Amino acid sequence: MSKKSHEKCRLNKRSVQVLPDFIPEKLKRVDPHLFFVDIDKGTHDLDGFILILALVVNEIHDVFFFDSLLTSHRIPKPEEISEFSGQWSGMRLGLWRRYIVIATEIMKATESAKGILTSGSGKEFLEYAELKSQANMTSKGAVQEPDSWGNWKALFEQSCATTRTTTGNKVKPSGIDATDFRGTLDKIRNTVAAHYDRDKGLGFGYKRFFFENAKHGGNEWAYLSDGRNLEKTRFFFADAAAQGAIEYYSLAESPNKTHDALAKHSSLLNLTLKPLVVHYLNWKTERLLARGYKLIAVPEDAAGASAR
Repeated sequence: MSKKSHEKCRLNKRSVQVLPDFIPEKLKRVDPHLFFVDIDKGTHDLDGFILILALVVNEIHDVFFFDSLLTSHRIPKPEEISEFSGQWSGMRLGLWRRYIVIATEIMKATESAKGILTSGSGKEFLEYAELKSQANMTSKGAVQEPDSWGNWKALFEQSCATTRTTTGNKVKPSGIDATDFRGTLDKIRNTVAAHYDRDKGLGFGYKRFFFENAKHGGNEWAYLSDGRNLEKTRFFFADAAAQGAIEYYSLAESPNKTHDALAKHSSLLNLTLKPLVVHYLNWKTERLLARGYKLIAVPEDAAGASAR
């Protein structure tokens, strides 16, 4: 084994030891013609929507992976002021800014697919998914499924809310109201996550963090690391501006409360979408077989053999 291969193997073993929960389950195979097959053109729009859901599950997985990677090492104390604590906080904030983009995009995609999901094959599939979800919740002798159907209905209602309730530049707080929650995420997405707004985003956030918040060690000075290369450089004051903007638009008392709310939402979103994608694969298989389409038969041990 070459030195490079040996090092790669050692790193892979280390990552497995640090985050064993993120090793995917054994590979399975399905016929790729479950999506966009000519015999069932009426489901092509629905196929595209399910692919969005599947990709969102993957992206939430990735956010969780890197967040777990950060928190598996030393977590800085709240009062710590150092290069390490600044980078740690900035990286974690960046992950959750990424999650906000994912959350708003899935709501936009769901809203745009409302017509697909409430008629024809979309309605038929969701009726199938509801029955399967309810059966899995009450099944004995099997791993019970969380209330994915109830979560899906909540996501659908949240996504299709027709108004965005705001007061001035601040999102009106009203508990768990769906419109306000989406409005909050939209504001953050459009100013400091998917887009960078110099006035309503980072400008607001910078002034809030350094001039309006109570004084503490983190905002007495604007910090930076002026390194000799990209790896050694970080402008911590820019992370602080993004943090201030998120606090401003979410009306959170602290970044930890914002993080906790997003973590809870992302976990529920994952528990909602993953079963829905699996139900779709089963529904589409049954639908195509009933129409006489011959899917490729996959032996039970074929995926495992190919993975090895």
